[in-house]
Amino acid sequence: MQRFANILFPVDFSERCLAVAPAVAALARKFGSTVTLAHAMNLPPGAYQDWYAYLNLVDKESVLAEIERNLHRFLVEQFSGINVRRVLIEGEPGEAITRYASERAMDLIMLPTRGQGKFRSLLLGSVTSKVLHDAHVPVWTEAHVEESAAPLEYRSIVCAVDLSPATPGVLRQAFGLASDFGARCRAVYVDRDGTAESTAAAEELFAQFAREAGVESGLEVLRGAVAEALEQAVIAHSADLLVIGRGEMRSGVGRLFSNTYEIVRQSKCPVLSL
Repeated sequence: MQRFANILFPVDFSERCLAVAPAVAALARKFGSTVTLAHAMNLPPGAYQDWYAYLNLVDKESVLAEIERNLHRFLVEQFSGINVRRVLIEGEPGEAITRYASERAMDLIMLPTRGQGKFRSLLLGSVTSKVLHDAHVPVWTEAHVEESAAPLEYRSIVCAVDLSPATPGVLRQAFGLASDFGARCRAVYVDRDGTAESTAAAEELFAQFAREAGVESGLEVLRGAVAEALEQAVIAHSADLLVIGRGEMRSGVGRLFSNTYEIVRQSKCPVLSL
């Protein structure tokens, strides 16, 4: 079980970051993690097209110094007692975050989803969407609802599997995390065919994957559209964390990859996508 020794928490000083911070701090304390608070500074497009003219108009060093001061004052009390690094990175935020996570061997990225208001609740933030697609490490996203308070402890976990070759790894992570927190963990699969034969085949394949993962668990077979079915499973099990596989997203393999954004957008609890 990966212990999330290094957590990357991108911050933009917004209210959503403030709301997510307690969950980040709680997980860091649980595993003794180092947390990197990173702010990505994205210069306007024209700055790169006419760099010298931009420097004449803007005192870049002063801007950077002010951002760094804000970064070093941000969330000091919330992360008291935790080993924290504070870094300023330049570039388009989604790209900068995924690049930093890869280069610095982060174990987990934790993000708000930016769902605020009736219209914005229909959308994922562009940074969150890009990180979900491009990151090669697990990504934790908050519940995509207007008012949310991310849980500080996990008592019920739903682990959604797509029965792709990545399934054993997803099971090990989800059930290992459940063991760490003393939580219940329920494995679920969305069978869109909905026949007795497809259900039997899914249960047989899952049993093989569970043995490979060293996990003792049955499989709950769901019906319907993937995101809606998982949303109902979260509600039915009073889950405070939904774990899904996202590892095959870039190659387009696996039955959950194409539904990741919709799953995150509709989830009533945080989602850990692996």
